[in-house]
Amino acid sequence: MVGEIPKWMAKAEPIVYLRISSKEQAGADMGKAPEKMETLQSQLAIVKQGLKDAGFKMPKKADIFYEVVSGGDLPDNRPVWNEMINHALAKKGRTFIAVKEPARWARDQTWGEEAYAPLKRAEIPLFASLDGLLTSTVNEPRATEHFFWSIKAGVSESERSVIKQKAKSKVRELREAGIYPAGGPILYPFSLSDPLDEMNKHAFKANLKPSEGGLSKQAVGLLIQNATAPHGPKAAWWKKEIVRDLERKEKLNNSEYKQWYDFRKKVREIEKLYDYDGSALKDKDGRKGTVHWGIKALRRFANGYLAQPFSKLYSMPTDEQIEEYLKNPVPYLSASDKKLYTKLVSKR
Repeated sequence: MVGEIPKWMAKAEPIVYLRISSKEQAGADMGKAPEKMETLQSQLAIVKQGLKDAGFKMPKKADIFYEVVSGGDLPDNRPVWNEMINHALAKKGRTFIAVKEPARWARDQTWGEEAYAPLKRAEIPLFASLDGLLTSTVNEPRATEHFFWSIKAGVSESERSVIKQKAKSKVRELREAGIYPAGGPILYPFSLSDPLDEMNKHAFKANLKPSEGGLSKQAVGLLIQNATAPHGPKAAWWKKEIVRDLERKEKLNNSEYKQWYDFRKKVREIEKLYDYDGSALKDKDGRKGTVHWGIKALRRFANGYLAQPFSKLYSMPTDEQIEEYLKNPVPYLSASDKKLYTKLVSKR
């Protein structure tokens, strides 16, 4: 605990603000309501322990706010943040806002200070439960503690900036080499039938009236799911895939689209032949097996064309290149996969 904690805080009802940066950071919690996410519940447990250690009350359910948004976003783009601030300003009796640590409040120091200004005037401090830091208010200045808070927030912002610059540089480097900077499309090689074919067979039914044989989007999704089970996509898969496919059909002429479609089929059949899902999502299709390095190498250089065949950045690998990737994969693996290869293969 840094500095002296005022006695009134022991009787106050705290407000808790919990945040994670993105849905990707949510991991297995993807698709859940924020209050149901284990990542945010774990954060809440840490905050509660900090409150308990300081001798403070536990928060009421109505005083806990959950948000999934970047800490560097403008305040206007953080609805729960603003709802929580308004809730604090309207609360009867003195209160304070508890967070896990300064970076959970804001990763941009300017936006954090801007948002805190009305709270400071209203005598509502921020409390960081991990280290006991407490910010200043008008009548309770706490200059040293507030200074430490600003330092921690500033360091977090600096680290975030460096990480973003490195990420942008890496993406640019990969694209210049014709390598897609993200995970490639899932082709579902072990599904009973090709989900793309099933989607093209049934998607139009969502635009028809019931009297014309029309179906709801959910019903279309279930048709695709049932036709591809047990190793096909979930029923909601086609809603995003249809948008991607319409973009391909809009930007490619018929010949170009057929070339992409045939290449996709070829990669899918290769994955099926070698019994390895090149999307590299662990157990995504309910199967387990050893890594196939040739498929990994192929996918690394094919993912760009598979995902964006209309982009000038990516080209379709030739049959000769595919054969090379499959027979001599190591030079074509990513740095992380080369390390994994050394660990799993070279030391046998």
